[in-house]
Amino acid sequence: MRHHTLLSVPAWFIAVLAIVYPACLSGSAQAQEVPFTGVVNQNQTDVRAGAADRYYRVGELNKGQLVQVDEVIVGWYKIVPPDGIHSYISKAFVDAKGDGSVGEVNTDRSKAYAADVNGPAGSYRVQAILNEGDGVQIVDEEGSHYRIVAPSDAYVYLPPGSVRRALAMELEADEPEVAQPEAVEPEPTPEPEPAPVEPEPAPEPEPVVVAPAPVVVEPEPVVEAPVVEEPVIETPEPVVEPEPVVVAEPEPTEDPSVEALDNMLDEPVAEEPVIEVERLSFADLEAKMESFSDTPIEDRPLDELIAQYELLKAEGGLNQQQAYRVASRLASLRHDKQIVEGLAVIAKARQPRTEKQEPAKAVTYDAVGRLLASSVYDGRTLPRMYRLADPATGRAVAYIRPGGPVDTTGHLGRLVGVQGEQAYDPALKLKVIAVTRIDALQAAE
Repeated sequence: MRHHTLLSVPAWFIAVLAIVYPACLSGSAQAQEVPFTGVVNQNQTDVRAGAADRYYRVGELNKGQLVQVDEVIVGWYKIVPPDGIHSYISKAFVDAKGDGSVGEVNTDRSKAYAADVNGPAGSYRVQAILNEGDGVQIVDEEGSHYRIVAPSDAYVYLPPGSVRRALAMELEADEPEVAQPEAVEPEPTPEPEPAPVEPEPAPEPEPVVVAPAPVVVEPEPVVEAPVVEEPVIETPEPVVEPEPVVVAEPEPTEDPSVEALDNMLDEPVAEEPVIEVERLSFADLEAKMESFSDTPIEDRPLDELIAQYELLKAEGGLNQQQAYRVASRLASLRHDKQIVEGLAVIAKARQPRTEKQEPAKAVTYDAVGRLLASSVYDGRTLPRMYRLADPATGRAVAYIRPGGPVDTTGHLGRLVGVQGEQAYDPALKLKVIAVTRIDALQAAE
């Protein structure tokens, strides 16, 4: 019978396991340890405002530069902004002091944005929230913004594989050298002068005896064998790259998806009156929009904001991210305007009438809402249907089948009440009404 023992495994294999296995364990544990000091291992490495390639560039680092890594997100390194990578803040929120190199924030919840390398127009990612009294270090002025040193709680991001953990020798080399004081040698103590010695009387000369010259035998030179110094081979410690920490990437909450924006743009929009407004840059218009975040929608200058965003959209020159933001703002402002108009209609209907009139007969409608165009078809005879939308939320409450004894086209864009034959469409999951009566509940604009 053959017995399998540890002696049957080659000794070199056991030695390799003894070296590699602990190194793997220490490397896996080391990859989870954050924060740490890292070294950029690629030249011209892009630094971005967020942990993905879709975020804009805020700077560039080269091989050998040290960075402070605070977290690893889906392989991306979340780092403290190095020197030369700054932030933007609107001048309206900062009071410059002295020679203009420092400033003080004058408004709570003022936003500092990661500085795009192309300027403030493309800098949309919020990097820090500053409050009244916070100090900032001003680097430069660019239009309506200050370029400032990044706040203490700001971060930027490096792509996966661009950073490795710094070695001990690299950390020591980065530390500033402390000058050692020069050693001062003590002055030598002077020796006492010897006392004068009286000369002794010279002895009488003895007779000179001449001896034969000795034979001098020179010794043979000793040849020493040269000492051959063996070269010292230093074995560098293996560099274990940290394993990326795999976590779920946070979905952006501010930027709408392409599909959602397409759906917004498909909605028919009533023609807006021509309003002469001041032309603002993208960053200034966004700051103006943010200043009304705490204002009730009925008190906001909705028509003015819509006109300014339309002007910005028509002039062009926006990047893809800015174009999405402008489309989102326009859809939101128009929705707010519809809500304000619906609230005004309801408030007007609730006002008491001063004149004595005959009480109107109550009319019960099958559905009430704003009549809008829609791309929904019933799938049989393919007539185009209209959508009845809730004025407060914009959601469809029913679909209206055109045609028949009642003309519905003259009420498009108005708040109406309808009566008619109802049928539930399981595909749309809404009721479809063949209108027999339609009343305008809002006067034509």
